Amino acid sequence: MYKFILSVCIYFCILIPGFVLAQTSSTNSQSPLAPFKFYGHLNFGFMNFDDGVRDETYFTDNDNSNSRAGLRSDSELANGDTLRLQFEFSFGLNGSSKINFDDDSFTATWKRTEIRKLEGEYKIDRIGKFYFGQGSMAADGVAEKDLSGTNVINYSSVAELGGGHFFRIVDGTVSTIPLGSVFKNFDGSRRTRIRYDTPPYLGYVLSVSYGQEVLKENDDNDYTDLAVHYKNEFGYLKILGGIGYEWIDGDGESLAGSFSLLHSATGLNGTIAFGDAVDDSREYKYFKIGLIRHWLDQGSTSISIDYFSGSDIGLENSESDSYALGIVQKFDEINVEAFATLRTFEYEDRDAIYADSDVAMIGARWKY
Repeated sequence: MYKFILSVCIYFCILIPGFVLAQTSSTNSQSPLAPFKFYGHLNFGFMNFDDGVRDETYFTDNDNSNSRAGLRSDSELANGDTLRLQFEFSFGLNGSSKINFDDDSFTATWKRTEIRKLEGEYKIDRIGKFYFGQGSMAADGVAEKDLSGTNVINYSSVAELGGGHFFRIVDGTVSTIPLGSVFKNFDGSRRTRIRYDTPPYLGYVLSVSYGQEVLKENDDNDYTDLAVHYKNEFGYLKILGGIGYEWIDGDGESLAGSFSLLHSATGLNGTIAFGDAVDDSREYKYFKIGLIRHWLDQGSTSISIDYFSGSDIGLENSESDSYALGIVQKFDEINVEAFATLRTFEYEDRDAIYADSDVAMIGARWKY
């Protein structure tokens, strides 16, 4: 109950002063309150899952970037500072990371955990940005920097497709090990938090945050993140990078990061990511190479192959491997990205021998 009260207090501390400041700016400066902008996207497709014994096809939400909607307002205050108020939520659909042979319905069960953002962002020139409320911790996204153009369907969180299914043992029985439990990228998350970002310096931004999980039950941990994000361009070369450290009070520490390069003249790109649970032996590495070309007038075509290699993520002495081919075609005039992918999951541990699982998906994301 105390976490709920805390979250309500934080939200009111964001919204009420924020609206007052924004309205004040509209009367005392030449930059009025920007109108609220409604935004979001729909991201659906057909996913096939085959574990060697059973083969099923589902119509589902693509959890690589699940369907969502949001409302945002940006305003410039009289003193030159800027304020953003933002509310964003997902639709609660039974998506590609959760759907399985036993629960294959395309239904929506909206819970408070579908709230992605309910926050205020206050920016002061030469000082930085301050965030309050539900939103990204400092390390959110550090393991997911990706310039391949295919991250709508494939990126370091490989279990977003098929992660709700269970591995099948080679004797035909179904194990108790879901794919999603042995393919993790140790990226940061969203919490009810306070966060500070420094102004960019030579492309680097230092971020620090402290928060709690107020949307889920039975999580009384304190979360603290420290991260560095990097973004820069040198001629034709574009670079994204990030590295972050997460302290979970009473539940361990983790380190994660990623680095992505794109040569815009040729479309060649490469991405690496890694994660390490500092207090035990769980770790992974992720590699991707890709190509972006403009073969069609409607928009760019992106192709990539990737490989995930994890150790001890499920059990000690276990190995988790996955590789995929993905393609994304953009249609710029209608804000659509059509995609297709083929992915294989392999898992080994000391308890049994498991069959490989294959996932295929085709679909499209429409941004509005």
